[in-house]
Amino acid sequence: MKRYRWIILIIGILYIKGLIFTSFINSDNGLLFSGIEIEKALLIPHIAILGVIIFPCLLFKGKSSIKYLIFIDIIYSIFIILDLWTYRGTGHLLALKFLFYNEGFNTLNKGIINPNMKDLIFVVDIILIMFIYRKVVNKINCKKKIVISISLIAVCFSILGLYHYIFDIRDVSNGEVKFIQDDWEASWNTYTRVCYRSFLGNHIYEDYKTVLKLIKGVNEDEIKEIDEWLAWNKEDIEDNEYKAIAKGKNVIFLQIESLENFVINEEVFGQEITPNLNKLIKNNIYFKNIYEQNNAGNSIDMDMMAASGVLPLGDVITYLNYPEVKYSSLPRLLNEEGYNTILTHAERAGDWNWAEAGKSAAGYKTIWDINDYNIDEYAGFGLSDRSLYTQFVDKLSKEEGPFLAVVPTLTSHGPFDIAEKYRELDLPTELDQNRLGGYFQSIHYADKQIGLFFELLEEKKLLDNTIVVIYGDHGGVHKYYMEDVEASNLEGDWWQEKDNKIPLIICGSDIPSKIVENYGGQIDIMTTVSYLMGLDTKGYQMGRNLLNTNRDATVIKGGIVVGNPSDEEEEMLKKAYDVADKIIKNNYYYKTKKVD
Repeated sequence: MKRYRWIILIIGILYIKGLIFTSFINSDNGLLFSGIEIEKALLIPHIAILGVIIFPCLLFKGKSSIKYLIFIDIIYSIFIILDLWTYRGTGHLLALKFLFYNEGFNTLNKGIINPNMKDLIFVVDIILIMFIYRKVVNKINCKKKIVISISLIAVCFSILGLYHYIFDIRDVSNGEVKFIQDDWEASWNTYTRVCYRSFLGNHIYEDYKTVLKLIKGVNEDEIKEIDEWLAWNKEDIEDNEYKAIAKGKNVIFLQIESLENFVINEEVFGQEITPNLNKLIKNNIYFKNIYEQNNAGNSIDMDMMAASGVLPLGDVITYLNYPEVKYSSLPRLLNEEGYNTILTHAERAGDWNWAEAGKSAAGYKTIWDINDYNIDEYAGFGLSDRSLYTQFVDKLSKEEGPFLAVVPTLTSHGPFDIAEKYRELDLPTELDQNRLGGYFQSIHYADKQIGLFFELLEEKKLLDNTIVVIYGDHGGVHKYYMEDVEASNLEGDWWQEKDNKIPLIICGSDIPSKIVENYGGQIDIMTTVSYLMGLDTKGYQMGRNLLNTNRDATVIKGGIVVGNPSDEEEEMLKKAYDVADKIIKNNYYYKTKKVD
């Protein structure tokens, strides 16, 4: 068989192996063949990426040329299998970054040695190729083709540059086709990254990004700016009665998908939208002027803010692009107090890098992903809140306390089209078919399951020794469906305004009844809860303790200051997102040794 036939054969084999691998990682556990989308427009650049490692075979003569191709096939197959094992154990792939940021590697504590009989599909061809090679080895007689090799490799690089320019820079497909970029649609999960970039292309690009981070030095001028802003932000106020009233207790964060504040204490056609939350705010602490501070991301930004008390980035999604950046976080503070700190999503660990960032950036000890749950009931966007809470509380009841546990929900995710059997509000057909009506139905369902959650805690004898922090992760119907809101016809105007507010409620047996009027934001959750827990945050966070503050203002996306700031406060708050950008991109807490 002539050398060029060998080249075509090996390229074809490697491409097919890449497709099979991509199909595996489209499943939650990496054990199932799942459907994949083959983007025909990217077929040529994906083959060009393979060409870069294949065409050097022309630099060799005779048997050495074919041996090189077989060697590439073997090495490629080994890396695919190692990547697949890593995905099964961690939710992400092997990468250069884990040599330097190793805390985010084994996120699920499951190990990466997990062979399966299906893995043989990646090596069976090697046996056949070796057999063919032995049959024709004495007939192989080919010369070095140095000029052709270099020319073909150059063509491959030209193709890659051209396609990157066409699809990523010029965007000729109007966003339908991505290639090599950090756009969230092209990089939000492991499967998507590989699907667009290819198996090999994804590794090259991810390692390239790591090298850029490693060679980037710390900007001392920016460190000084951060220090000055945090020094200004720190309030030295005498402690009050809220300090340490929840010390030593379990803490649970319920991050409710798309929960806005405007539904609290409101009725639609004589029916309470959130009856359980309405009861909770009467006997606990309710913060009524909390603003959404998400910037480039949504729920994943809220993961970051709830843990760190730091504003997120605006040019990219923080955890998706900087999962290795460490924070002086609530989990780390509680780890020092002997807590078991748990982060869980009923999603794949590699989605949005939430598990990697949870371990590395925030410092959670324990991660539970979708494979730790029985996906027995879908409602809305994923596992139903009912099933999630039931399984979550059962798992918590088996954990040694004290613990911090954070769980985001999915059912009330847009587009707010939950099935009819979950729609318990009696609404006019026109409203029920509108996104606003769908939102009311979704939030009413979410509220009902919050009631179930507290019943489950009591049943498991966890309620008396636990504080529960309930908050919305970002806006919902007003953020994405204002046309539907404006097209609705309801009495009053309580439902019309997009005010960017989310509710924050802190519940517990020793928590007093109080309505907090102070203006605050999502970054204040971490510092406020820390105060209740008796933790010293040392003024490292950007958030404030809303239970003991002299300020009444905060900042939201776009540098917009809301509340009642003094002139100085307004000036400093307008700088807050820029300061956060410097904190994250300088890995401030780690580089200044505020965290290990």
